[in-house]
Amino acid sequence: MASLSLSEKAQNTPSNAPPQNPLQGCLVLIGLFAFVGFILFKLATCGRSSSDDAPVRQATNEETTSGADLWYKGGTLTHAKMSEWSSASYANRLATSADFVARMEQGQWDKYGSVDAIRPIATRLEREITAANRNGASDGLPVSEIAAACWLLINR
Repeated sequence: MASLSLSEKAQNTPSNAPPQNPLQGCLVLIGLFAFVGFILFKLATCGRSSSDDAPVRQATNEETTSGADLWYKGGTLTHAKMSEWSSASYANRLATSADFVARMEQGQWDKYGSVDAIRPIATRLEREITAANRNGASDGLPVSEIAAACWLLINR
């Protein structure tokens, strides 16, 4: 049986059929797996630290003692990117974490009694969010998404 030339093969294929690209489906799957892998990696590493990582900026005594009675006021990072979070003051990060805790615990305030009772929770959430962006790994992501992921991991 003789081999068909390209022009004969073209004549034997239906004209209304789209050209077949065998890599198209593979590229979509690879992209999907990469995206899911990235999200799973971020969730798995949220709040974990390693001795090889760059140190997380710690609060100074001045930051923790000034305005201690209003530690939950002045959070401006709920709609920010992680790059802004990393360069913000500890007081701003803590107050924003308190805002996140307040939203997550909406309707359950009876178990706390006062705003000061959520400070340890807000402090932990601030620490976990900050750790999730070691070395700028999450700079372009919204703080709210990282906070939600960290909240889920803290409360699992």
